[in-house]
This record gives sequence, C-alpha cells and structure tokens, in this order.
Amino acid sequence: MIEAVAKLDAGSATSLQVRVGIATGLVVVGDLLGEGTAREQAVIGETPNLAARLQGLAEPNTVVIADNTRRMLGSLFDYRDLGTLPIAGIDYPVHVWRVLGASLVGSRFEALRVASTPLIGREEEVALLTRRWERAKAGDGSVVLIVGEPGIGKSRIAQTMLEQLGNEPHTRLRFFCSPHHQHSALYPSIAQLEQAAGFRREDTAETRLDKLVTVLALASKELSEAVPLLADLLSIPTGDRYPPLNLTPQKRKEKTLHVQVAQVEGLAARQPLLMLWEDIHWSDPTTLESLDLLIDRAATLRVLMILTFRPEFTPP
Repeated sequence: MIEAVAKLDAGSATSLQVRVGIATGLVVVGDLLGEGTAREQAVIGETPNLAARLQGLAEPNTVVIADNTRRMLGSLFDYRDLGTLPIAGIDYPVHVWRVLGASLVGSRFEALRVASTPLIGREEEVALLTRRWERAKAGDGSVVLIVGEPGIGKSRIAQTMLEQLGNEPHTRLRFFCSPHHQHSALYPSIAQLEQAAGFRREDTAETRLDKLVTVLALASKELSEAVPLLADLLSIPTGDRYPPLNLTPQKRKEKTLHVQVAQVEGLAARQPLLMLWEDIHWSDPTTLESLDLLIDRAATLRVLMILTFRPEFTPP
C-alpha cells in the first residue's frame, strides 16, 4: 500500500504519504453507516481503536503493529522494536513494533514455528528419506514425493530430514511455491536465488549482481551465459560486465532452464545435494518444466529431491 500510494499523482510537487496501523483481535461488526460509496459497516471494539491509535503513532510511509499481531506473524517479516508505549484510550501499555519488510525466511513453516515439538509416528517415512540420502551420496540420485492434506505434516517430515543432516557436508536448496505466484514464471527459483545470495532491500543493482555472481560461482566458473540469463530473471541490470544475449523469448526460456540444471549438476559434483520443493501444487507451468528436466537428470547425480504437494495435484 505504501509503495502504491507513493506512485499516485498528487497533483503537486510533493508525493502522497500514508501511515498504517494494524491490531488484531475480536470486533463487533454492526449497522451500516453513511450513504452511497461512503457506506460502510460500523466496526466496534478495542481492536479498531488500537489500530487507529497505532496509525497515529506511525511515521509517514511506515507500518506499525501491536504485539499480538507481531506474535502471529512470527519471522515472516523483519521488525524494529519501538518499545512499550502508553496509548490514549487503552488502559494498559502496548508493546509496539514497526514492520521493516518481508524477511529472508523462505518457508512459512519455519517462519511461524514457535517451538520444535517431537515428531511422533513418522519413523518409517524419515527412515526412507535417510536411506535415499545415503544412496544419493553414493551417486544414485532419488526423487521422493510427499503427498498429503494440508496440515498433516509434510513440511515437518522434510524439516526433520534437514535437522538430521546437521553438520554433515552437503548443500541444500529450498524452493517454496506460493498460491499468490502461480502465474509468475519460475517464482520459486527467483525467491531461492534471492535468499541464497542474501539480497537486502538497500542493495544497489551492482551489489546484487556481485552477490549473484558469488552464488553462481559455487557451481561453475563459466558464467558468461548463466549470469546474464539469471540476472535477467531477477531483473538485475548487468551493464557492460556481461553483454546481453540476443535470444528469442522461447530460446531464452530454454537456456534459462538448462542453466538451472547445470547449476544443480555443478553443486552436486562438489558435494551431495539435498533439494526440497514445497507445495508444488502451486507451481507455475515453467517451474514444472524445470522440475521435469531436473528429475530426468537426478538419477545420475549425488542429489535427493523431496517434493511435497496436496492430493489434488497429479504429478506428470
């Protein structure tokens, strides 16, 4: 909202600004008030009052939230602690946080997990993954599908596998498909690269390019094609450092997918590779093409691919 409002034409030399306050709790939604387009339902209770007070505390173009909202959000966002403040109309001091932006934690499971409880009754599944991992380390790669209803523990089984590896030498790549990005080509790969490179909001384009080159160099020293293709995927200008590739859209897509496979091959040649793909029922068509290529190569690489999805998805 803040970014969108800043782009609106205010009809003057100064840009529009907005403050956002968010509180979470029970409210009573009552009678209709107002007329025409201004007509809305009355929302009554402490929560909207607190949200309005938080909005008043917020600096222009910032988001301020109450502590109960912060607890529900877990590590999905980065925050700045503004301390405990007296709020007019609220008869207790309120712990207030400013939201800085989305965090680099890729998994909602990780971000919202409060504490690690023991995993009960999944010994057989974890043992299967462990056996497949031992085979993968010897060069006999595998692909394991974990299918189940929402909330049944697919992510938890995969997380347990990651925890078991501990300090054992290996590389791990984690990809998370999102219901909000099912029409964004290669969204899971873009998000994974951004996280692996450690992009920060304040990074310049030059800094992002340097970080991308560093990550890609782990798999290959020949980057003349990989960097411009993947930099383009991440909307990073390469300037004069890597001349742009003159390709048709279809050829660009093909080469981008093959560069991704080559990255996996290079990483698996260095040390065993664990790839976790979460919620592929939400993947975009191009990501499924990429997965097809990776799965075709997996059997001859030191790689274990774990794919989780819901029963309504039929894997090709």
